[in-house]
Amino acid sequence: MNYLLVLNRLIIISILFFPLQNLGLSFFGSRYDITSFILLFLTLVVSMKNGKIEKNTIFFMFLFIYTQFLIFAINGTTPFYRTFSGMVWAGGLLLLILSRNRINYNPRRVYKTLLIVLFLTVALMLYQFIILGDARPKGTFDEPSKAALVLFSGAVSIAGIIYLYNLKIIHSLKMLIAFSIFFIGGLITLSMHIITFFIMVLIIIFLKPPFNLSSINNRQLFLFSIVTVSFFYLVNLLFNFSINSSESLLTKIDVFNSLNNNLSVLSWRTGFDQMIASINHSFIIGTGLGSTGFIDFQSNNLNKLLYLTPMGLNLNDAYSLSFRLIIEIGLLLFIIIFYFFTRKLYILKKYLSTTTLTKQYNESIPTTFIFLFSTSIIIGSLIKEPLYPASPLYLATMLFVSIKINYNSKSING
Repeated sequence: MNYLLVLNRLIIISILFFPLQNLGLSFFGSRYDITSFILLFLTLVVSMKNGKIEKNTIFFMFLFIYTQFLIFAINGTTPFYRTFSGMVWAGGLLLLILSRNRINYNPRRVYKTLLIVLFLTVALMLYQFIILGDARPKGTFDEPSKAALVLFSGAVSIAGIIYLYNLKIIHSLKMLIAFSIFFIGGLITLSMHIITFFIMVLIIIFLKPPFNLSSINNRQLFLFSIVTVSFFYLVNLLFNFSINSSESLLTKIDVFNSLNNNLSVLSWRTGFDQMIASINHSFIIGTGLGSTGFIDFQSNNLNKLLYLTPMGLNLNDAYSLSFRLIIEIGLLLFIIIFYFFTRKLYILKKYLSTTTLTKQYNESIPTTFIFLFSTSIIIGSLIKEPLYPASPLYLATMLFVSIKINYNSKSING
């Protein structure tokens, strides 16, 4: 069977399975999703394509594994199973990045599959919410926040297509319906990932502003105005809701108020305190994979958290992927990863500025959707989804690093 055909089928299968976190394997207190296993296997196969591994891949993977074993031997406080798990799954993400040029997929097929999966997820969640009476439905995801991240990412990606492309009216209406369905699905989870949605809106506007010094795009300016008005209206609703609820989104956003003892806020602040302690200890290489929750640090927030939840909610994952990465691999490497991420966004910005986005059915729409969707999930994970083997993170990373952006007759994937 053709190599590319098998590769594309594995990617499609991984997309079909990525919401099915309820089927993931659980041991040692962690869950490992099926999609992550599939993509880890795919990454190993493509990295050894034709029996040849690139010299850069060998060098960086050796340096990564050697460094982690060295830190583990020096510190001696992290359980080996956590270090090993971190090397497998964080190492898998690194190998995925290093092997990105060898991964090729059909953007249109991936785009259609993602939409089907998102629609089915919303349908199940609406059934749970309306028929079963779940206050925070989650579909087949592990938590409502995971479902919210994926659905808000789908919604903002559709909104991005409407904003960036001069679509025909009937196509715009179809996109608007899809956006509404995904956005409602995200809202009923009552998740903080609404913040991720608005961060992505700002990024989309940055990628292609509605006006510059020489011209104004009336259509984009109109859509920008709608988003701005909607944002302030939502903020007003949140303020009104906060009067009657201690669990409102505004309460969770007020993270630096020392009197705020919301569990999510305490978990976030504890993760922040742990990150600062790790930077003070070793800002270059971190304290090692799996060390989160096993380093010595002083924190009043931790004391409050342990008083309210003796098991220490999110203590071992720092609540945020960005906090966890800085703790475990160091601030320097995190900055390098962040540079790679922003460089890819610049490539998309250049692509959007040099392409006439008026054609109705071309490959640029699926490519743009996939890019925005994966970017949103990565940003949401950096904010509050810290698990390395989570299927949304693995899928988003694969889509983000391997997507091919064509402009000026060149194909670039960062």
